[in-house]
Amino acid sequence: MGGEFEEIRDRYPNTFKTKQYLDWIEINGFELVKKIRTYFLFDNKEIAKNVFKVIYGENASNKINNRKIKHNVVIYCLFKIPQTRC
Repeated sequence: MGGEFEEIRDRYPNTFKTKQYLDWIEINGFELVKKIRTYFLFDNKEIAKNVFKVIYGENASNKINNRKIKHNVVIYCLFKIPQTRC
């Protein structure tokens, strides 16, 4: 949770959606394996703005100030099969 990518998509500081999703992953048997700090790197800021505008809308596009957008990634793995519910 957090990071520039989440801020651009309006998922930070309000982390409810991201937390809800991560909680669901863990409840269903997935375990955190690794956290990675990475980034998206575009040729220039205008391309970055256009890509984000198409995917996330104008509001997200207006928040981009750089061709490099930092992103936190979490990797989960399913080590056990979740119990079936009847």
